[in-house]
Amino acid sequence: MEFRTIKHAVTVVIMLTTIGLAACSGKADTVDVDKDELASMKDKYGALATATAEQRETLYNIMRQLDEIADDAFALGEKRKHSGRAASRKTVDRIKYKLATIQTELDAASKKTEENPALQAQIAELRQQIDDQTTYLDFLLSEVSRKKSTLRRKYDELAHTKVELTQKQAEYENTQIQLQQQQGQLQKTIQNSWMAAGDKLMACNDNLNLLRNSGKMARRSREAKKRIIRQAITCYEAAAKEGHPMARQKILQAEAKLQNLN
Repeated sequence: MEFRTIKHAVTVVIMLTTIGLAACSGKADTVDVDKDELASMKDKYGALATATAEQRETLYNIMRQLDEIADDAFALGEKRKHSGRAASRKTVDRIKYKLATIQTELDAASKKTEENPALQAQIAELRQQIDDQTTYLDFLLSEVSRKKSTLRRKYDELAHTKVELTQKQAEYENTQIQLQQQQGQLQKTIQNSWMAAGDKLMACNDNLNLLRNSGKMARRSREAKKRIIRQAITCYEAAAKEGHPMARQKILQAEAKLQNLN
């Protein structure tokens, strides 16, 4: 209810009083007011007309405050509807505190007007407005709680996801370590295999006796030993490529033996 509405109510009350006095003085023919409309206006504003000045001021003040609260609550509802954001609990609690204060004022006014049924009916209507506003504010608060619950659930989901990602990261790192270890072991196995193959060939070369004569058999024997040494050098080079620390030395030794056969 806007303040101009309250002033209109006062004006109507004054009009009703004036009309009533005019009717009593026999000058009603100078007033052109529909009887049904007049009866409706009397019913609507009769309660305020029978109130004392102090009572009217109290009720007008309560009406004005309720009107402001209704505007605030409506604004919160519109903001929630258009932006999708719930009202803050602090704002809703502030409005509910105002309603509680008005309720106290209304209780006091009710005690002062116990002998006026019309005013009691007006106060009952104001109580209903307070209940309606309280119900709506409770709804807004439930929206706040729902939003917070949703945010908390999403936060928990993110926290759970973070834990899972951390675990998977640790598992990945462990797998990487294991793969590196396996790769290192495989590399050593390959190195040692090439070195072992070269050593066996060099041992075979050492066990192969070189014929000293200059005949055809002697040349075949020398060429056989050369082929064995070259194969051994190939194995040592493969081991060197894989990073075996002793492979280069083995190659030099094999090359020296090969040189002696020339």
